[in-house]
Amino acid sequence: NTDLDTVKKILMILLVAPACVFAQAKFNADSLTALLSKPGVATAGRIDILNGLTDGFLRNKNDQAEKYALKVIDQIKHTRYPKGEAHAYRNLADIYSMRGNYDMAVKYVNRSLDVLSGLKMYDELGYVLCLKGNVLRRKKLSEASMKTYIDAIHNFEKDNCKDGLAKAYSGIAILFVGQKDYQKAIEYHKKALALNIEAHDKLK
Repeated sequence: NTDLDTVKKILMILLVAPACVFAQAKFNADSLTALLSKPGVATAGRIDILNGLTDGFLRNKNDQAEKYALKVIDQIKHTRYPKGEAHAYRNLADIYSMRGNYDMAVKYVNRSLDVLSGLKMYDELGYVLCLKGNVLRRKKLSEASMKTYIDAIHNFEKDNCKDGLAKAYSGIAILFVGQKDYQKAIEYHKKALALNIEAHDKLK
C-alpha cells in the first residue's frame, strides 16, 4: 500500500526530528563533581548537583547514574527537599526502565509520585507521570499508559511546560504507532515537534 508506506516514512522523520531540534546543553561531569568538593555547599545544593550528575550519565553510563542517584537517596535522610527527592526516584525509575526491569521502574516512579502528592510542583509531577506512561507503554498496558500521559499533559499545561508537553505528545504518538494508527501518530508527533521548535527558539 503506497499511501501507508508514505505515512510510515513521514512518521519516521517526525520520530527523529524532535531530538534533533531540541538538543541538550553539553554535560560537564568534571565541573559538577568539582562543585561537590567545595566547602559550604548546602544539602539541597548537593542533591541538585548529584541529580545533575545522574541526569548526565543516564543515557550512556547507566551504572554510574545509579551510583549518583543512590547518593541522593542517602542525602535526603538528612534534609527535607521534596523536589530533589522526587527527581532522584524518577531517575532510578528511568534507570530500571532502560534495563527492562519495569516492575522496579514502577516501584520507584510511584515513590516519586508519593513525594510530590499534594505539592504544586506541576512540571515535576508531569515529568514523573510522563515516565510512568513510558513504563506502562513498555509493559503493553496501553490504556493505563494513555491515561497517565493525559494526566501528565494536564500538569504540564498548568505551568505551560512546552518541553514536557512535547514528551507527553511523543509518548502518545508512539502508543498510536503500536496500534498501527499512523495518522494519529503523525498528528501527535507534529504537536511534539512544534513545541520543541518553540522551546528551542526561546533558548536562542
